[in-house]
Order: sequence, then C-alpha cells, then structure tokens
Amino acid sequence: MSAAQALEIEESFMNKRLKLFNYEYPGNPAAKGISIVLNREITNVEGVKIHYLIPGKAILAVIPWHGTQTITVLGIYAPTESDEEKVDFWNALCELWLTVDLPVPDAMGGDLNLVSDAIDRLPHHTDSDAVVTAYLRFVHLMELKDGWRQNNPDTKAYTHVSTCGTLSRIDRILVSPTLLKNCRHWEISDVAGGLTDHRMVSVAISAPGAPYVGKGRWTLPLFLLNDKEFISRVMEEACKLEDSIPEQRSELSNAQTRFQSFKDSVLEHGQKRAKTAVGASAKKKIGLVHEREELLNGLRPGTPDGEMVDNPVPTTEDDDQMRGKSQDEIAELVGLIEKKIDDLVDRQSERKRLETRVQGFTEIARDYHNDLQSDGIGVTQADREGGRREALESVSQPGARADMKPLSEKLTEEDVLEALKAAPPGKAAGMNGIPTEFWRRLEAINRESKRDEENSTPEKKTCDIIKVLTWVYNDIEEYGMVEGPRTDVSPLQEEGSDGYCELQAHHRAELRL
Repeated sequence: MSAAQALEIEESFMNKRLKLFNYEYPGNPAAKGISIVLNREITNVEGVKIHYLIPGKAILAVIPWHGTQTITVLGIYAPTESDEEKVDFWNALCELWLTVDLPVPDAMGGDLNLVSDAIDRLPHHTDSDAVVTAYLRFVHLMELKDGWRQNNPDTKAYTHVSTCGTLSRIDRILVSPTLLKNCRHWEISDVAGGLTDHRMVSVAISAPGAPYVGKGRWTLPLFLLNDKEFISRVMEEACKLEDSIPEQRSELSNAQTRFQSFKDSVLEHGQKRAKTAVGASAKKKIGLVHEREELLNGLRPGTPDGEMVDNPVPTTEDDDQMRGKSQDEIAELVGLIEKKIDDLVDRQSERKRLETRVQGFTEIARDYHNDLQSDGIGVTQADREGGRREALESVSQPGARADMKPLSEKLTEEDVLEALKAAPPGKAAGMNGIPTEFWRRLEAINRESKRDEENSTPEKKTCDIIKVLTWVYNDIEEYGMVEGPRTDVSPLQEEGSDGYCELQAHHRAELRL
C-alpha cells in the first residue's frame, strides 16, 4: 500500500473506526508492504508509539492496553525471494534488538514466508537449515512461542496455497510465554474468501488482571424468523397464549406471567433451533471443511464434530501413502476444496462487496449510521442533567384537561399496532433477547392468514399477537407489575434500550418504542 492509498483511507469514512499505520515497501508499494490497523472503538489510538524498523517488512507498535499496561506488537512481512535475503532479514532483526533500545515484543504476527517444522507444509519439508536457524535465533532471542501450534500440537492446517499447489502455514502469531496464558480462540479461518490467497490467523488476548467479560447476552437471531420449523413451534405456543385470555386472572396466573412463560419458551426453542438450522450454503461449507480436515488429519468420515482417529497426523510420505494418497495428491485435493470454500464465502459476502464499490451512497449511509451511534457518547452526566432541567423549566403551561383525558383510557389494539409499525428495524434486542422484528413477523403471519381466509384458502391457525400484546399492556396498567420472576415491561422496547418507556398511563400519549 502506497502512502497516497493510506492517506485516501484515512480521509474516507473508514477513518472513523480505523487507525492505519502503514509502512510501504520502497519501489513496489502496490505489491509489498506492511500495516498495523487498530479499531478506534476499542483501542486508545492516541497513545500508540510506532517504531519503523525495516521498510515494508517490519513495524513495531506499543499500544496502550488495560489501565497502565501496554502491549507491544511486531508486524512482519518476511522476504519471499532467495534464502540469502531471508537469512539477512532475520539477522537484521536480531541486530536491531541487540544494538538499539527497542521494547521486546509481546506478540509477533504476519506472513513469515518460511516453515520451520515439516508438519507445517504439504508435501512435508522445511525451509533450508540456514533460514530456519536465522529465524529460530530471533524467536529464541525474543522468547516467543507459536501459540496456534502450542494449542494444536498434532494438527495439520495451512494458511497459504502456492501457485504450484503446495500448502504451508506461513502466516503465524507468536506470543511471549506470559501472554500465552491469556490467549484463547486460536483460529485459522476462511473468512477472507477469494479476496486473498491467505487464510486469516486470529487470537483473542486478555490483559493480565483484566476483569472477566463473558460472551454477552444471547439474542434471537433474525434468520430464525424465516425458519418454518421455529415459526411453526412459536405460533403453536402463541395460539395457546391467546386461547388463555378468557381464563380467570389470579396472582399466579395472569397476562403477565403467561406472557413471560411464552417468551421463555420462544428463547428456549430459538436457542435449540439456532444450533441446528443452517442454510444450504452453510451446510455445503461445513461439509467441505470436514472433508478438508479428514484429508489432512484423518477424521472419521461422517463425524459431525470432527472426532479424531488414533495416530491422526502423518508426518512422512509413507504415512500418507498408507491412507491411500500421496502428499502431492492430498495437497491438490485440499487446494481444490479451499477454492470451493472461497467461492462460497465470496457468494455469501457478494452483496456487501458490491455495495462498497458505490462510493457515494455507501459513504453517506455509513457516516449517518456512525454519527447516530456516537451521538451523545461524549456528553457528561452533569451536562445531561443540566439539559434535562432546562427542558423541564421551559414547560410553563400544564396540559389541558381535554388532552389528559385519553391518558386514563386503556390501550386499544390500534394503538399497539401503530406503535409496532413505527418501531425502527435493526435495533438491539431488549433485556429478554427478543427483537422487535419477531413481533412484526408474528403480526404479518396473522395478517396474511386473515387475508387467506377471505380468499377461502385458510392455512393453519395463527395467533393475533396484537390482541395478546394489548391484553398484556392493559393488565400492567390496571394491576401494576406482578411480583416474583421478572416480567419485562414491553416486548417491543425493553428497559435499557433506546427510547425505553414504561407503559404507564402518563406515557401512553406517544407510546414510544
């Protein structure tokens, strides 16, 4: 990447989220070079210190981390030319740290363009002894460990397929022994598709002493709204809920408690179905991944969870031939499989890539979205409180009695339907994990069913979800929130999300979602 291209990126919409440190390769920046990219939303980019070491080949970043801690990352794009250049590169790095006051890297990552262990190339062989010795000298000097290999000591996986069909794991992340204890989720993934001939290597690193952060709150995935099996099960439960409306109310059995039970069942069915429901492309990709693993690591055919066989890793030509294929044949087959996987990934992301080429409306849409998300983030609590007081003091005249009368009336189904239609799509789900789109989907199914009945083509029984929601809201207004297990105020807008409101009488004038 040239300096002009890096500047173009910094001046584009991407600069709002990304900070780019580019180190171009002299003479051929379009084909070679190295960059470190930081996410502004989770990184303190203002305090980053950059050491430019070898043009287009090595860059060192000291990044503020958790509290007063920093993490030092060395980015590498090793030479691809002769063995002599590779040896000179690693020796030059050793010389830099032995003669210059540089911080020792906590992590090193990039395209190392070499293999030091035969298992990391297919057909199996390492680089020349001179290259491997120079590389290992630097790695031992920095006391770095190959984290992926430490966690997968006998597994074959490759990050690059050469033009001649050779497979190799030349893209690696190495970390210090101390940092290795705080690393998890070492992965080699196909996420890049055909955008590059390399597979992406990634790892999640936690700062020592940082508080534990879990996986987050589970929310109902939107793809289930078009899953026939899930919707059929949910509609069955919803119809039971609607049928229970005439039943006598009690403290233990009422609109709120029954509605909570319904939502619990929705989440339970959703979690189970989300684990098994995948599209045709996803199924095909999963099958290809298992086929690749079977070829490389001796997986049993048909084992969905990738169960390993005894002595799974062949490391010699004879071992592979015992399984009926030479190493060259395995490498060729794996290369073909990876091409099919790349094609699937490309097709799945094709719409996004096409959109990014239309610079005009794409940049406008992203800037608008980012501005909405960041609006108000920098406002202090004192300023927020001052603004609230100013707004309240500006209201000098109380509402007319005629305007207040509707507030004492119960909600109607028309009120709830109007509010549901006005709810903006794409917002985060509330505390119960059910997004607004779920309720819209149930309403649409019921509406279509009524239309079919008018056309004398009735389908299965459906639930009038608007009737159910109106019943629940009015129960809250008349009896208040029930005690005991949490019953969310509204399935349309939950406490803690944008635009939250209690569905009490004094808020019903607007019924905001």
